[in-house]
Amino acid sequence: MSVLKMKIDNIKINSEQNQIRLDSKEYECRRIIAKITHKFSNNSFHVLYAEHQIEAFLSASCIIQPENDDIVEVLLSFNKAYIVSVLERSNNNLLKYILHGDVTLGAGKSNISINSKEIEIKSSNMSLKSNNMLNISAENAQIEASNLLEISAENRETNINGLDLHTAETISQKSSQINITSNKFNINS
Repeated sequence: MSVLKMKIDNIKINSEQNQIRLDSKEYECRRIIAKITHKFSNNSFHVLYAEHQIEAFLSASCIIQPENDDIVEVLLSFNKAYIVSVLERSNNNLLKYILHGDVTLGAGKSNISINSKEIEIKSSNMSLKSNNMLNISAENAQIEASNLLEISAENRETNINGLDLHTAETISQKSSQINITSNKFNINS
């Protein structure tokens, strides 16, 4: 168990005793390794350390959601216990990352690459924005909308090397001008 004692006065560091003096109150922080024994719905947990149950809360920096029997690092400070990281998963269950509040992921001028067998994103609303170009490529692609699919663009170009098949109960097109260039043109009614 590592112990960090802080006494606030005038910033003196004693590395042998792990003391930092900044003021007149003394605080003691301990980091322990514990095992999750119970997970509550309010993001509090019971952890087992040296045969004692300790109530611990998820710290803001712990993004992996702990599960029962996980081995975790716990910070004991100010009469509270905080789970700061999950060190070892008890089983191969789904690894769940929890990000609280509004989250921005930034890479500056670097790139972000995600490689996975399968990716599923669920949201009540979603926007994809690109300043220059948005490329989507796949061997097969499918877009479904249960009510309305709306595509807006200043210009649209579609290149189909094989069959372009449209099936609808009713097709309606509005245009001030229609130009059709074809080697062969058939309309069956």
